[in-house]
Amino acid sequence: MGNWTELLTRLGSGSTIDHSYQRLLATETQHWQNVLQRLVAIVQYLGKQCLAFRGSSGTLYSENNGNYLKLVEMMATFDSVMQSHLKKIQNSEIHQHYLGKDIQNELIGLISKEIRRRILRLLKDAKYYSIILDCTPDITLVEQMTMVFRFVSVKQGDSPTANPEIHIEERFLGFLPVHNSSGEGLTEAILNELEMLKIPLSDMRGQGYDNGSNMKGKHSGVQKRIMDLNSRAFYVPCRAHSLNLVVNDAAMCCRDASTFFGILQKIYVFLSGSTNRWDVLKKHVSKLTVKPLSDTRWSSRTDAIWPFRFHVGEVYDTLIEIGGDMNFAALARIEASSLAKELNKFKFLCLIILWFNILSRINSVSKVLQSQSIYLPDVVELLESIKTIFQSYRTDDGFEDLLKEAGELAVEMEIDPVFPPQVHQTRKKKRLFLYEVPDDPILEPKNKFKVECFFTILDTTIKSVHERYEQLKFHSTHFQFLYDIHKLKDVQKEELLQFCMELQNVLTNVKSKESDVDGRQLCEELAVLAPVIKPTMTPVDILAYAVRNGFAPNVAIALRIMLTLPITVATGERSFSKLKIIKNYLRSSMSQERLVGLAMIAIENRTAQEINFETLLKDFANAKARKVKFN
Repeated sequence: MGNWTELLTRLGSGSTIDHSYQRLLATETQHWQNVLQRLVAIVQYLGKQCLAFRGSSGTLYSENNGNYLKLVEMMATFDSVMQSHLKKIQNSEIHQHYLGKDIQNELIGLISKEIRRRILRLLKDAKYYSIILDCTPDITLVEQMTMVFRFVSVKQGDSPTANPEIHIEERFLGFLPVHNSSGEGLTEAILNELEMLKIPLSDMRGQGYDNGSNMKGKHSGVQKRIMDLNSRAFYVPCRAHSLNLVVNDAAMCCRDASTFFGILQKIYVFLSGSTNRWDVLKKHVSKLTVKPLSDTRWSSRTDAIWPFRFHVGEVYDTLIEIGGDMNFAALARIEASSLAKELNKFKFLCLIILWFNILSRINSVSKVLQSQSIYLPDVVELLESIKTIFQSYRTDDGFEDLLKEAGELAVEMEIDPVFPPQVHQTRKKKRLFLYEVPDDPILEPKNKFKVECFFTILDTTIKSVHERYEQLKFHSTHFQFLYDIHKLKDVQKEELLQFCMELQNVLTNVKSKESDVDGRQLCEELAVLAPVIKPTMTPVDILAYAVRNGFAPNVAIALRIMLTLPITVATGERSFSKLKIIKNYLRSSMSQERLVGLAMIAIENRTAQEINFETLLKDFANAKARKVKFN
């Protein structure tokens, strides 16, 4: 008892035999915690800006030692903690300075794991989710598949009477290297990742992919294989990719259309192939420049059309000047004159107006579709409006309006607004039967352009829009009545019950026969809720109202699932922009783990800024401080 009392007294007064060592350890821990706080801030800054960390040298105060060490040196100029740390390194007081590549990877992993942990916690609280996937090769030709999860997060208000905050989240959870891009290989990679993240496949309610055959295939695509495992994982094709395919179909439907875009690309390649030619273009066109075409990015066609729609005369003058300037090579002058000749045709001017009218309308809709908070009925309504516009444009009056606009360009180009006659000698074919009559060709050039080009392009566009949105209408039909619940107060009880029972059938698992909602209870809840809510309330507002008051659970579940369905894969496309910046030709040897960590910090930078790393850094610093040698 005496020994215990003496030890207790010594512990209280700080006079135990190892007190000095404990004090030294605490001081060292605090030192490392202060250093690591600054290193984490540097890692967050470089990661958010997608900047390279290392240079050709890994030594402090040397040339080309990279952004990481240069920021450490700059911080030491003003900060006493970092200044003291670097002084110890220079004086060889410490040999483990933790400024090398290993500590960088550890800190990147520390930050990215905490970001992922927070996102997974939100995802599991939301329960229902959709996956948004897309693939692209990186600089080393490794196929990278982005994984984005869409879900509805609910954050309770500060007071019981305050409405909870409802957010439609689309969160990035990493890149997966894919070595088998078939439907089977992609499905296996997805299922393995879901199992590793401990995310139940049974809670998936939506799939958002591009329109590749390995993704959307009806028999062996990813969406079909996952729906075989979970019949409630509805596949919703990406609207932006569908528009891309609509434009590509129309651009390849006739010879004149494909030739037109070929000429635009030739003009860009010719002018951009020499700085002298480009200087001539800038002399004539100061605000806009010609743009290249892309097979995968349909908006590039809009960018390529724009300069010709408003500056076709200036582009023509550029080609004429190059064709007549003896300072250019003979081959360049000949090519410039040939391209100017193609530009100086009334048919080409008509195609400029036609494609500009088509692409400008599609472009305006595509920008709206890229929003993650847009609703399915709004998408259907927008697409129906596009289809209606194109149908009204495909008339004789629409063709005359086209000729009128093209005539204004013809005046600027100083050419006659007429189609030149085309003389083609058709080869006579032997008739097999006496009743066969040879087809009468369209000889009048204006009618020929009208039938074989104008009508053909618009017919292909209208047909493609109609075909590609039938599946979208299918999903919109089942959830349509939930987008405007206020109007349900005027709906007959039998009709409302039919809507609810159809939704129950759709949300029923084929194998287990379990349903997310009870149709009859959903009908009763809607009948009570419809007269109460305001006409201006959106589905998000209604969900917040239901959560705050704690009633209508079936309505809340149905709204969660409805808002979870993806519209586009635009978020996945944006993650590829970060991928191209992070892993470029100068950083091609980057490991997959480091790539994913940096991508998490760059894409989910808001989450990274909200994280308090004090507890994590304390444990991290304790581990580093244990390595100090006591004399």
